[in-house]
Amino acid sequence: MQEQRVSYNTAVLAKEKGFDIVVSEWYDETGVLIDETSDDHVECMYANGDILCFRNGDIPNISTAPTQSLLQRWLREVHSKDVIVLPYDNVPINYKSHIYTHLPGNRLSRSVLDPYPTHEKALEQGLYEALSLLPSKYDNQ
Repeated sequence: MQEQRVSYNTAVLAKEKGFDIVVSEWYDETGVLIDETSDDHVECMYANGDILCFRNGDIPNISTAPTQSLLQRWLREVHSKDVIVLPYDNVPINYKSHIYTHLPGNRLSRSVLDPYPTHEKALEQGLYEALSLLPSKYDNQ
């Protein structure tokens, strides 16, 4: 079983919101998924055990392509947002994402999203919506 990468749109939003964990796959500015073995104007190097990829000597037009589970963990650990997918309905089974935001005083805020036919699609939507709740990393500049 292979981990599901987030979509291009989710990856771009994650970059805007400050996701900065280096992974081995990236989306270029057109949404094409590239990895460290690509020779399409991409140079990769290892630094402190991580792979850093540069396109045309620069990185701003490249967004990391994390797995859904890595982005889910980052949202939980860095931004106190739990994205949980639960089954909804019996026939056919659909899935809904629930976004829990941990608030001061041990309180929780919850958002429930529309149903999706697969767990992965529901998780993707939940990750995107949780990211959209965050301020941009450029807001404080």
